This record gives sequence, structure tokens and C-alpha cells, in this order.
Amino acid sequence: MCLFSSPRGGSTWLLEALNNMGEFVPINEPFFQGKLRTDGIMPSFSTGRPYLNELNFWFHQPLAEGYKSVEEEVVFRRLFSGKYLHPDLTRYSSIDQLRNAKRFLVKFCYGNLMLPWIVENFNVAAICLIRHPCAVIASQLNVKGAFDHIIACPKFDFPAFFNVEYFSQFDPILRNISSPEGILAAIWSMTVKHVVEHPANNLKWHTLKYEDLLRDPAVELNKIVTRYPEFEWSGATVDANIPSQSTLDPKLESYLLNNSQETKWKSQLTIKQIDNIFEVVDSFGVIIYN
Repeated sequence: MCLFSSPRGGSTWLLEALNNMGEFVPINEPFFQGKLRTDGIMPSFSTGRPYLNELNFWFHQPLAEGYKSVEEEVVFRRLFSGKYLHPDLTRYSSIDQLRNAKRFLVKFCYGNLMLPWIVENFNVAAICLIRHPCAVIASQLNVKGAFDHIIACPKFDFPAFFNVEYFSQFDPILRNISSPEGILAAIWSMTVKHVVEHPANNLKWHTLKYEDLLRDPAVELNKIVTRYPEFEWSGATVDANIPSQSTLDPKLESYLLNNSQETKWKSQLTIKQIDNIFEVVDSFGVIIYN
């Protein structure tokens, strides 16, 4: 099973819930390449991911349907069959769990632009988790140091990488963005738009909103169980008030108990930041949260 999401989009919480119900061995962020940057510099960090040295991939790498490559196919087949088990990828599992692994749950936070290609070429069950852009961006900006490059140089200047032409269609929008929150809003828009406007959305993969999962986790998780019965789910219950391992907000439990987790971004972002985010999202025509 593959889980796709934006960085800080709630994917760790959903992964932990699915893992509790399905006894997976989670594979964490196989295409993470360090701190995101949009200033013309290619990724250089690949600790625990040596296969990335073989590929000319950007941070959010687009792979077009119909594209065929033995090199990429080998990397993905090895990934989905558990051949890449570096500690950076398997921090949720013990050695014994890895030895006895029967099924894997691969979490991608930089994979939305690969999603249709992956389900076209590999026999995987796929889930895409979508979260409000302001909530995602507020959380991203609150992760100390993680988006330093974007804050220091808020512009789009793409280096040369495979299929960079995908982003050229958005040049008229991208060239006018000059704020960190605007850059992150553009990344959110391009990666979410690719999924939710695709004709195979909710046909070849299951898309759900973080907010729906937060309001009624039992209902949303049951939709996944019903859609993918082949995973022999255990029926374990999930407590929506337990924060995930990647939670950085010390007040999260109070937000969850007070039902204010959905809208806390309103107090974390300025009015100007919110306006900048929606201006960018609207320019891309992404209406899922309008």
C-alpha cells in the first residue's frame, strides 16, 4: 500500500492508524532529498536513499503516464518489495518486524506527481491524503529549519532535471510569486491539482481529506478497509486524540479535545499570509478548499 500526502499534511497520523489496523512494515519517505529549495539548486542530500543518486529527480518529481524506463522500474520494484530497508526508511519497525514482513506501507510526502504513474505501472493500493493549504503551510513554516531555503530565497528558478517541462506550463503564475507562503502554496497547488483533477482520482486510488478523517476517523478508515479488503485488517480501533510521532505542536492535544485542530492555522498565519496563500491557490484554479 502507498500513502501520498503533502509534507505536514497529516500522513504520519494516518500511517500510524493504518499500521495499527493492518500490521504493515512502514517505509518512510523513500524520495525525501533534504530541505526543499526552489532557487535553481538540485537536491544533494540522500542519506539512507542511495538509489536517488542514480536518478535525476527533483524534490517533487513528475513522472508522466506512459513513460517507460528500466532504471526507474528497477528502483520502484526494489522499493515495493522491501529491498531498501535502511534505518532512515524503517524507523517505525523493529529488526524482528522487518525479518517477518509480509506487507509494506510506503509513505510519500514528495510523490503526488508520481501517483498516477505508480498505479499505472505497479500493483499497489494507493491512498492520497489532502489537507487545507493554510494548515499545511502554517505547519511547514513552524518546523524549525525545514524550509530555510524557501524563506531565504522565495522564488522559482528550476534547475535542469528530468521532466522539468511539467512545471513550465505554470510559468505565468510562478514568476510572480515572491513570498515564502506563496512558494509553498504553489507547491501545494501543483501537487494537489495533479491528483484531484486527474480522471482516475478516486477510481485508481482513494483520496480523502484530513479534515474528514479528523472529524470522524472511524467512518473514513472504514472506507479504506472496505475498498482494500485484501489487507486482512485487524479491526483495531484508532484514538483520534493521540498525536502522531511527527507532531511538533505541544498544544495539539488541547486543539484535538477542543475541536479546533482544523482551524488553528488562523492564529498561526497573518492576514497577509493567508491572502497570499489563497491568491496563489485561486490562480491555479484549485477549488477543493475554496
